[in-house]
Amino acid sequence: MSLIKLDIWPEESKHSQLLSYSNLRNIFDLKVLKRIKGRPIFNKLHINYDFFESRFVEIQRRKNVLLLMMTHIYPHNLKPPYIVLFHDTIPWEPKWAYGVDPDKAYKGLFGDNDAIIKMTLRATKVITPSFYSKNKIVSLFNSLNYDIKDKIEVIPNFVDRKIFYPIEREKSKKGNYKILFVGTDNVRKNHINAIESLYLLKKIYKIDAEMTVVTAKRRRFQEIRNTIDIYSLNEKIKWLTFVELQQLVEMYRTYDLFLFPSYEEGFGIPIIEAQACGLPVVASNVSCIPEVAGKGALFVDPYDPSSIAEGIFRVLTDDELRNSIVSEGFKNVNNYTEDKYIERIRNLVQKVYEEMNMT
Repeated sequence: MSLIKLDIWPEESKHSQLLSYSNLRNIFDLKVLKRIKGRPIFNKLHINYDFFESRFVEIQRRKNVLLLMMTHIYPHNLKPPYIVLFHDTIPWEPKWAYGVDPDKAYKGLFGDNDAIIKMTLRATKVITPSFYSKNKIVSLFNSLNYDIKDKIEVIPNFVDRKIFYPIEREKSKKGNYKILFVGTDNVRKNHINAIESLYLLKKIYKIDAEMTVVTAKRRRFQEIRNTIDIYSLNEKIKWLTFVELQQLVEMYRTYDLFLFPSYEEGFGIPIIEAQACGLPVVASNVSCIPEVAGKGALFVDPYDPSSIAEGIFRVLTDDELRNSIVSEGFKNVNNYTEDKYIERIRNLVQKVYEEMNMT
């Protein structure tokens, strides 16, 4: 059986959980188009990067095959057929898009003037990682009088089980619990209520836990630091702006609880990373999070710090509950394997080829 031809224009690295290069090569006659934006020679020549990249892709892709798959939607004037990954509608929602500065959302780019909307409308197929995200995308386009639901395919992200897997762990003694929080400093990640819940955990439940926050120092860093000061938690919250992949995996394997109190997500990859490593999850009961986490999490109200604190307390102190969450988490990640991801991509590409009579 001959390989299906496919070009990929990736924004993600080769270790991304949106692409699996090694497995993709087993199915596709694959050519990866490298991004060239930012090379010094082009800076000196003052070339319009977007125009140059789109021309580069149009010329290079047709040396290999007609079909192009992109891991993000770029506002380029590319010609169909192509497949794009539309992760979520967060950039069109000012309260989530850029944290404390809603004016930075895609202001003035809605409707017929929005290049990303135009590019999506021209796409042959659109991939999104959750049914929740699909419904949000459909609603966005419906509000602009476009119906694209039939071209959207839900293909969930995957977790690399060769990297994320459990090791034998010892339960921490009371008073020495470690909580892990992974997420950017965007307001939708809900750092503020997570911090307050840590305070309530000690005040109400007499649980003296520590929390490691893995995030970047961006525009909301000082606001978050001020909240930590208000609750006198400087000794209990550790802030890491960057960790190597192996260090992150070790934290998943050795901490006592993973907290994911986000308000809004398109998928939420850290949830399945934690589940794959055997770390019990406490997560929001909103957005796509229940869909992605399945039965492998205890769900809480992200808008209520007391609900978050109670959820943390229950998982840390109830062995039966914690073991059940971990067990269900292992079952859940079986829905997000590389093999299933690759099979879904293959079926979609083959469907496009058949519908367009491409050879």
